[in-house]
Amino acid sequence: MQPFRLGTSVRIRSDHAMDAAGIGGQVGVVHGLTKPSLSQVEVLGRLQSDQAVNVFFESIQKGFWVPVELVEFVEQASETVFMLKGVPTQWTQDASGVVVETRRRLPRGEWLAWFRNQWRRLRRSISGDASQRERSPSTDKRQS
Repeated sequence: MQPFRLGTSVRIRSDHAMDAAGIGGQVGVVHGLTKPSLSQVEVLGRLQSDQAVNVFFESIQKGFWVPVELVEFVEQASETVFMLKGVPTQWTQDASGVVVETRRRLPRGEWLAWFRNQWRRLRRSISGDASQRERSPSTDKRQS
């Protein structure tokens, strides 16, 4: 069996569950790999092994977890770039599978989203510390 990596183009084999979802025979791109027994993802169809592949279909802008047995290798991209919204890092994977991490400049909208998220985290941690201090018994043991 061909190993599936992120960015691999794959075709979904036709079967009852895949056809019902409208993806039987369709080509998509691998966006993830998992063991459903650990990750508890919802997998279309029946699992024969504890492996599933998340395949994203550009035509419907949706991804599905499908059993690895129903996925056929089509083509490996020569280079795949992965970015997460609001994260100033990108990962580039070449055809051999080597991943290189680089910094990237965030577009204005992503930078603002990142900043808001960091600010919320900071406020939560500060308010959490303050409420923790209020709840804990005083450790001040001064003599009167």
